[in-house]
Amino acid sequence: MRHEHASTPVTALSFVPEFHGRLLLAGEGPRLRVIDTRNESILIEKQVFRAQAIHGVEARWQFDPQNNRNAQILVLIWGGHSVRFVQLDYVENACAVTLNWSSSTVEALASDWILAATFRSEGTERAENACSAILVTAHNALLHAYVEGGLYLQDEKLPVISHIASGSRSILYSAHVLFFSASHIVIASGTVFGDILVWSCFVDGKVRPVALPQLDYVFRGHEGSIFGVHISHELSHLGGDAPRRLLASCSDDRTIRVWNISECCALTPNRERQINDASHDECETGFGRDIPDDISGAEHCGAVAWGHASRIWGALFVDIDDPSQTAFGIARIISFGEDATCQQWTLTSRPDEAATNKKNQKPKPEFPYALTNVESSNLHSGKNIWSMSLSRDQHGDLALATGGADGRVVFRTLQPCLGSQGLKKPHSESWGADDFLKSATAPNNSEDKEFVERATEENKVRKQGAVARDVFKCYAFLDSNKFIASTSQGTVFLATARILSEGQTIKRALLREKLAQFDDLRSYSVMGAPPNSGLAFIGGATGLVRYYDNRSKTLGDLTDVGGKIAGLFTHEISANEFWLVITCLGSFMAYSVRVRRQEAGESIPAVAATETKRLELPKGFVVTSVRSLVNRGLLVVGSRNGELLVYPLSEVNSVSDQQATLTPFSSSRVKIATDAITVITGLPQSSNTQNTEYILTAGRDGKYSIHELNIIKSDDGGIDAQWSTVHVATPPFGPNIEGAYFNSKDELVLYGFRSIYFVVWNETTQSELMIVECGGAHRSWAFSKLDADPNSECALVWTKASELQMRLQCGPSHQVLQNGAHGREIKSLAISPAKNQSGKCGGIVATGAEDTTIRLFLRKPVSDPNTGAGGYRCGALLKKHKTGIQHLKWSEDGSYLFSSGGFEEFFIWRVREIPSIGIGVVCEAICQSPSASHELRITGFDISEVRKATSRDDAQESGFLITLVYSDSTIRTYRYWTGDPEKKVELLLTGTYKTSCLTQAYHLIGKDSFHLITAGTDGYLGFWDLGTPLRDLGIVVSEGKLTSSQSSLEDRTASCTASAKVHQSTIKCFTAHEINDETLLVGTGGDDNSVAFTLVRHQQGKSSCSPLLVPNAHTAAVTALASIVDVNFKDPAGRRRFIFFSSSNDQRLKAWSLVVGEESNGVEGMEVKLLANEFTPIADVSSIDVVQEDGEPIRVMVCGVGMDVWTIPENT
Repeated sequence: MRHEHASTPVTALSFVPEFHGRLLLAGEGPRLRVIDTRNESILIEKQVFRAQAIHGVEARWQFDPQNNRNAQILVLIWGGHSVRFVQLDYVENACAVTLNWSSSTVEALASDWILAATFRSEGTERAENACSAILVTAHNALLHAYVEGGLYLQDEKLPVISHIASGSRSILYSAHVLFFSASHIVIASGTVFGDILVWSCFVDGKVRPVALPQLDYVFRGHEGSIFGVHISHELSHLGGDAPRRLLASCSDDRTIRVWNISECCALTPNRERQINDASHDECETGFGRDIPDDISGAEHCGAVAWGHASRIWGALFVDIDDPSQTAFGIARIISFGEDATCQQWTLTSRPDEAATNKKNQKPKPEFPYALTNVESSNLHSGKNIWSMSLSRDQHGDLALATGGADGRVVFRTLQPCLGSQGLKKPHSESWGADDFLKSATAPNNSEDKEFVERATEENKVRKQGAVARDVFKCYAFLDSNKFIASTSQGTVFLATARILSEGQTIKRALLREKLAQFDDLRSYSVMGAPPNSGLAFIGGATGLVRYYDNRSKTLGDLTDVGGKIAGLFTHEISANEFWLVITCLGSFMAYSVRVRRQEAGESIPAVAATETKRLELPKGFVVTSVRSLVNRGLLVVGSRNGELLVYPLSEVNSVSDQQATLTPFSSSRVKIATDAITVITGLPQSSNTQNTEYILTAGRDGKYSIHELNIIKSDDGGIDAQWSTVHVATPPFGPNIEGAYFNSKDELVLYGFRSIYFVVWNETTQSELMIVECGGAHRSWAFSKLDADPNSECALVWTKASELQMRLQCGPSHQVLQNGAHGREIKSLAISPAKNQSGKCGGIVATGAEDTTIRLFLRKPVSDPNTGAGGYRCGALLKKHKTGIQHLKWSEDGSYLFSSGGFEEFFIWRVREIPSIGIGVVCEAICQSPSASHELRITGFDISEVRKATSRDDAQESGFLITLVYSDSTIRTYRYWTGDPEKKVELLLTGTYKTSCLTQAYHLIGKDSFHLITAGTDGYLGFWDLGTPLRDLGIVVSEGKLTSSQSSLEDRTASCTASAKVHQSTIKCFTAHEINDETLLVGTGGDDNSVAFTLVRHQQGKSSCSPLLVPNAHTAAVTALASIVDVNFKDPAGRRRFIFFSSSNDQRLKAWSLVVGEESNGVEGMEVKLLANEFTPIADVSSIDVVQEDGEPIRVMVCGVGMDVWTIPENT
């Protein structure tokens, strides 16, 4: 077997020094990846450990002394007991930059688990320490790993690991080691019982101790195990001339603590206090113990803070290069943890008690510093961020990379000096109402200066009360940084965000220009604007609609509808042609206006209405969104109560026919949502066909949907429209989805509100592009869309407390360097037998996880830069289950997916192709449980296709028989007709096994018989006769096919007729192949570490079993099993060959060959052979499936904590 692709938790990250955050090293399982953050591509991928996950990685940069354009990147990698050195060659030429895997040592094993490591300090001669590192083990020992050979690493050398010194023999969960000088090593150790030990070791040039190790501090205060410790760089803001350092720690108690360890900086090898300090050796262990104040280290604790919702795995100090940038106080800390959030903290000094006013003197603070949370971001799914790395980019900004349990690597740049007066590279800022009238203090040109002086003077008059307070009412964007705004006094402003500079200082200012003031806009106005068109429409209380065209700088009248305008809904037809729908309060009429803008050389008005039609609205239909389909001659309208209407647009060549009234198609009114529809937009043009238009809708119910609009033409030339929903999804923000569009890469972008936040979400890449705390959806606001270009700008403007606020952002808030999958353990896997949309590679991969979601994956095209040797992209994310997924299964044609979970949840999903988009999924039916408690798990099920007796191979006449097995040892068989308009799932049979939990189900359909095989926690295979009770209900088996002649049924009882012992305890996995009409080959894996191959024969109404047990097939419980038929196997005796793939909690993937004949008499006729035994990086393996497509190699996918893909050579 050959490894092709893996998506596993990212357990180690490290930027390569001197590359300004461009090169990132990522450890996933035993494999190391080098990622280029600029173009989001994988430069190198290599397995570095045989069977061990990477836990840490560090890089060192060194130039080639003979060629300064070439360099070597020396990489130190560790994990578990393993450690390895790798050298990468960096070559720069006139055309490009290349990075090659040059050489590496073999994998060396330390005597203990390695918790931390670092390269040896560069203070000594480089040729001696280029391949030299210091390691800290789980029992607080200091080791030295080195490779002889000087500057250049040689292949296949074994690193030498020697013992340097040992600290207190504690059991550690975390450690950090740092060179304070070439001879002074400081180690911070976090123990299982909540203690933090800081100790020093002094070494000579050969890394030999020159004195006994010294215990510097014992810190106690955490109420849980210490999961992370980090020693800061030298800090200049702590006062004094001597170097100062802090230590950050995080714990199971969800706190971050900061400790002062500055005294370590001035230590010498001859200090009297040694490691055998009695105050530490004689202390108690365990949580909740009494700790004497004189040994608790409390006087060194600088700050304590809570912020994470669960355990914190790490807290790192950020190096502030410029001491003048004090916006982050003394230091900045970034933490990450189990809640999958990354949080920023500032450490500031508390006011000196002696300087406070005695009358208002507050109690002395408990700690000298304050640790304040300034930002929290959640850019990973599920639980756990496992790794993080920090660097500086070419602009000096802080580059941050995080890796999570979901396999995703996120890269983003943080603002270097939040709140400072000079921003080197501002990404986003906000303005209040006062700032709206201000600019930079010293503009560069006279026009800006005149504006600033005038605006400042107006602001002074307003504050003195001479002018009534003016409040912003509504906004409309003309482009990414220019918008118009109206106020309660009827004033219309043009506002522009500019960058103004004075010397080295760069500032953003919001400049305004008063366009006009209108009485009909006082206290009430509405606006609408096609995105980035430079055109906006303004309506007021009298019905007059105006326009502002930024291209011609004109503000004029467009049309008058004679009533108070409720909404202006726009759609761009072309660069100079637009559709505008106007609604009025309390009116059953709306107005459809076609608008044309003057082109170069034309003598028509700047903007004019070329066609106006009235739309008749049904009673209670309040318009909230529109979309014109000009090429179809249709107008689609959405309402506040979630309904859609379609209007025909007759051809009108002049504006004279103003009285024409359009009525909607009678069959087009359909309710698709439970709340207002705020978005109606089309899909990319390549999606549509001659008679079908794909429409995307979204609204305030938190969902978006894709529909087929089928245009039906009658014989008399008329047309009608019918809806069919093909996809429904719920993005992770909401419930208010206010807009949607496709960017330049045809990626779907949604935006709206989640609680008090405005969120922009890329649904295609499943990533958050922008988030702004604005107070929520109930306010006036406008948004200019963000494109896929990282240099594109977007803006949000909103009203908060009657003041204008604006946020500008350049590009997405972060980059997803590597897409992951589930953030929790995958519990089930099923691969569709149908080919995907390209028709060239495998089926659709469905995975269900403990995070309650189902993901559908498609194989990436070879041209994808992130594909590497292989890879998958998420095509759909299904959120409906409330508990973890238990089982998944596809129908034979791949058009239906079935899923089960806890709380007796069973869903039927309709899956189909959407051109140019990918996969469309709708939950078509739900199996309602007859029990009232809903406390059971549906642990397994099987499905079989059934057709009505009168069926003419019509899809509307087909359905499925579904048998579910439950955790209380019961079974239920249901029937579902795909063409049933009520989407009912009918109960047919019930039955009870024994007292053990059933785990597996399989339909065995013979030529004229129907049996069920179950497996459970007792290790038995159970055999059920379903054919007899189903025959009483009109369901019969004929020539191996199920047909049904009745639709109204009463449920019957099924019973287990026989059982056979196969495993000692639970049967955890099951697969089967039919050899002939009477013989079934069953493969099972159990808790007894064995794999069993059983021949099941059904003759004359009786079942018999012949199991062949392979004991100790794995060293742990066998949790996953899959099989295929070897179609290339040729045997003179007519025997057949099956390939079985098994995996276990021992993280081994094994392939077995089983040769069996149709007339084999029990186990004597079966031949078993082990073909392969490979390590898989997937922990807690739950499932295996196989993809076998024509022209493609066989692929085996393993799922658990991640996904792993292997290919099988043809000659296996």
